[in-house]
Amino acid sequence: MLFYPTWAGDELHRLIYRNLEKLADSLDGHVLEYFKDNEAVTEDNCPTKEIKGYKCVLDSKATEDNWAKLARWEPAHGSFSFKHPWKQYLKIGASMRSCAYCIEALSSCMESETQTVTYYYGQTPAGIGQLKKHLSNACKTTNKYSSGILRELAKTIKTMTKSSDMGSLVWEMNNAVQELQNSLKSVPIGLIAPTPEDTDDGRGESFITPVVEVLPVTTLASLLIENAARINGIVDAVNELAGQVDMKPAPQENSKQYKPSPDTPH
Repeated sequence: MLFYPTWAGDELHRLIYRNLEKLADSLDGHVLEYFKDNEAVTEDNCPTKEIKGYKCVLDSKATEDNWAKLARWEPAHGSFSFKHPWKQYLKIGASMRSCAYCIEALSSCMESETQTVTYYYGQTPAGIGQLKKHLSNACKTTNKYSSGILRELAKTIKTMTKSSDMGSLVWEMNNAVQELQNSLKSVPIGLIAPTPEDTDDGRGESFITPVVEVLPVTTLASLLIENAARINGIVDAVNELAGQVDMKPAPQENSKQYKPSPDTPH
């Protein structure tokens, strides 16, 4: 009869990279659902279970702490040496929870908009629809690289090899954030304030409500920007782990099929 021990270090290792994958799925689910056909999320098109993955990350601190305490007393096994820096996994977990809290705020923002639209309007007001259309591409692009980085970090930890694509992905995400900030600054004035013609014609009051209507959309965009900054924090924590365990570069043939844009620095 053979016995296969359950190593705490293995469990902690799997928990961390799986939580990174859940964060990526959750972020994708929220953003793609929100901008689906430029309509607000409703009960009829409720998100899949993956969209709630951030909750698993928020609830995993106690488990991470317990596995880390046990792992420090384990003998060397598998690819983990006796002095493997298990405490660094806790730093990565803390950085992930910071990101998960941001996604939680994003989720609350979406739910608030849904309740407002359902209660007051019954359908998406023109102000929300126009602003979503204005910000859609920039938000989706920021999300694309943000979730891509989370998945690449998960693969880095899972395989214990450095990613050859991480530098390009981070550059693309930060560039997308800048584009999103520019899009926020260039919001059409007609969405947030009456024009002189509207005021002269006595239609200025119709623009008082849109200020409130569009607030959830701009808040969501701002949360995506904040979330990108927090993802950079996860990148730093994983890079620190890579240095502590002397990770080797991933084989080129196994690296993610990612092609940087012509402007991406090498």
